[in-house]
Amino acid sequence: LSLSYTPIKSTLSIKMEKVETTLTQDQKAIVQDLQSKVKALITSDFPNVKDPEYYTNFGAISRFSVAHEFKKDIILEKWKNWVKWRVSYKPEKISEEEDAIERQMETGKLRWFKHDKSKRPCLYYKMRFHRPGVATSEESVRYFIYMLEKGLKDAEKLGTDQIVVVYDRHGYSKKNHDPQTVETMKKLMPIL
Repeated sequence: LSLSYTPIKSTLSIKMEKVETTLTQDQKAIVQDLQSKVKALITSDFPNVKDPEYYTNFGAISRFSVAHEFKKDIILEKWKNWVKWRVSYKPEKISEEEDAIERQMETGKLRWFKHDKSKRPCLYYKMRFHRPGVATSEESVRYFIYMLEKGLKDAEKLGTDQIVVVYDRHGYSKKNHDPQTVETMKKLMPIL
């Protein structure tokens, strides 16, 4: 996972690249070794996980490996934390029918807008549509996660593992200022 920032229209690009083709043979061997370990861990530590393949596939383990420079102990720790988070938070079960999600969708602050030239779905975060008090910090986090999950599914359909988030502050004013924004971002950053 990598984040990049462009100051014009603040762009946060979340890349979940297909890394299999860019790995050396030694790195592929490390990923395969880790993959066998996580397959054992998923059944012993997380027996109730639905779709264990989602958590143990080569692409998922490759992303953790690249992100943590092939340091096996760190990769396994981060992988376990990821699985624990997904099992407890259940992001796939967040629904647009939830009252908090529905309220925030009505503001239009987050919208998926087709895709870029690289076929990556584009999520626009228009700060001018943010309305303070519409949702708590936790509800805002749930909404953002809901939107990310939706985009990642769209990305998969388009044949990519990448999405682009455009953070647009055009038209942002004091009426959009929300003291909870910093708290919300603090909660989101470890998830990203």
